[in-house]
Amino acid sequence: MRSYPPPLASVNPHLRDRDHLGSRSAAAILIACAVLSVGLYVAVFVTAGRLHTAVRTGAEDLFPVSSLLLEAVAADGRTPAARHAAAAPPFLLLATALFLLYVVALAISPGRWTMRAIAAAVIAGGAFQVLALLSPWMLSTDVYSYAIYGRIFGVYHASPYVDVPAQYPGDPYLPHVFWKYAPSYYGPLWTILSGAAVRLAGEDAAVGVFALRMFAAASALGTALAVTAVAYRSSRDWALTAAVLVGWNPLTVIEGGLSGHNDLLMSFLTACGFLLLATGWPALAVGAILLAGLVKYVALAMIPLVVVFVVRTLQGWRARAGFVARAVLLSATLGWAVLAPTWIGPATLGVATLGAGSDRYTNSLAELVLGELRVLLGETREDTEVPLQFRGWWVATHRPAPLHSGRDERSELIATVEPWTELLVIGVERLGWMRVYAPDLERSAFVPSSAVGPIDRPTRFDDHAGVLARERGPSGSPATMEANRLIRLVGWGAFGAVWLAALVVGTSTLGGLARGWTAALLALFYLGSAWFWPWYVVWALVPAALSPAAAISRLVVLLSWGVLVLYVALGFGETDLWFLQTYRALAVFGAPVALFLLDGSIRWLAAWVRRSIAAAPPAATV
Repeated sequence: MRSYPPPLASVNPHLRDRDHLGSRSAAAILIACAVLSVGLYVAVFVTAGRLHTAVRTGAEDLFPVSSLLLEAVAADGRTPAARHAAAAPPFLLLATALFLLYVVALAISPGRWTMRAIAAAVIAGGAFQVLALLSPWMLSTDVYSYAIYGRIFGVYHASPYVDVPAQYPGDPYLPHVFWKYAPSYYGPLWTILSGAAVRLAGEDAAVGVFALRMFAAASALGTALAVTAVAYRSSRDWALTAAVLVGWNPLTVIEGGLSGHNDLLMSFLTACGFLLLATGWPALAVGAILLAGLVKYVALAMIPLVVVFVVRTLQGWRARAGFVARAVLLSATLGWAVLAPTWIGPATLGVATLGAGSDRYTNSLAELVLGELRVLLGETREDTEVPLQFRGWWVATHRPAPLHSGRDERSELIATVEPWTELLVIGVERLGWMRVYAPDLERSAFVPSSAVGPIDRPTRFDDHAGVLARERGPSGSPATMEANRLIRLVGWGAFGAVWLAALVVGTSTLGGLARGWTAALLALFYLGSAWFWPWYVVWALVPAALSPAAAISRLVVLLSWGVLVLYVALGFGETDLWFLQTYRALAVFGAPVALFLLDGSIRWLAAWVRRSIAAAPPAATV
């Protein structure tokens, strides 16, 4: 097979051909960054155990050293809310310090390094992953979901796309599963692989969780190797940069070896696709990206870009037709091999609801827009404070209770209700008050939590329109459904426009393909995806590493720091600092853009000064 033009050499033609073979100072800086990062990672892992999203990994049952980190957190006798509030600032500072070391390493990485230096950089990234595997704490419960969905398929011989974890009350992973009543949203390839892993682990949850986290860590290391190989083949000046950009990124470590997300496997398969393109195996590249899409479906959007790139690059219609035939045959074979053992109909592709459901908003700019649109469409601010997944329940007063207009006894007194008055809870409890709907008064109000207790649903409200509408929760209101329709139309339209531009403009070179896919993913994060979590940004690190000097790649790097703010903000929702959680998306997405614009302005100003100096006439001599 023919090789394609170097994808990276044209990214920055003004890069000086620096030879680092004798640059001991640059090597010393890299070594110092790696050593300091090790110490910071240990501090980050201890601090992470005190955050709101922290969950046990079970590593302390496998490795004695992990129990030392566990004891450091267990000795903290404060309440979970107090622990989070105390740990949030140091976690953010430590994560930022790690990121700064990472940026320093990136800044000095371009140039011609020896293969030994490049290999050492990759190994250092692997060492960070091993360190993360020893942590007794991770920042997500997703691994437990992976495990129980895998057991539904591999142990119980049922379908995780129909059955839910709550149907298996004796399963050892269930106590730590968050989505107990939701089917799997993961691709069939991941279902097969996770099922095999937990089946081999037996009934030991600690072993199963470690196996899945180790799988993610190995995928992260494989991704770093793959992007480094592409960069080395294309332009040796960027090989070390690619290794550092992926392997040393704190987000890769936190979401890989620490939290074990399957996004690392998707990224590895995508990186393999780029490597196969660079080495002249385009049909196999399509197959690799198809497999990535069968882990998480978002990768499937890259296949048309790859096909157009290959068709534009190959010479002659016979070669193009041969590629298409091979790609179709391989894709059909792989697709059948993966889908056949897991297929149970359209429910297998249930993840599509994440892109359309009116209750699928979290951690995104769209979540904030949804609230403002709901207010414009007639709802109140109090309505927008209720989580979209919230479903109400019934309570009754056990003494005469005041109903106020706000969470404060000094707010307007609406009424005082008699004992055993039935109320529908329509909002989360906060600061000792519940937001309720009083059917007899047809009013919403706040009642002291101490004045009510749970009851069974009263049947006398079966035909009450106001009750039925509020029992569906915020996602079922007409205003929410209309706002959701508008947001999806605009968001997915914008993503589609960027994707189409990448298809038309960015597929002439492999570097252009990388930048086009990076742009499409950023459009997805900022505009298209209303459901967002930090580990999604891992998807964009692979194409960013293959076009490291591009401005758009710098935004990806900055965003990989910004998303760590989510771990700090989540946990303040039921405190006086609730606004930190409510408006978290502004910091997560806004801070990287602000830094990106500042960086661009400084670069433009520096270039303008250089041009001005170069254009100035020489000073007159006497």
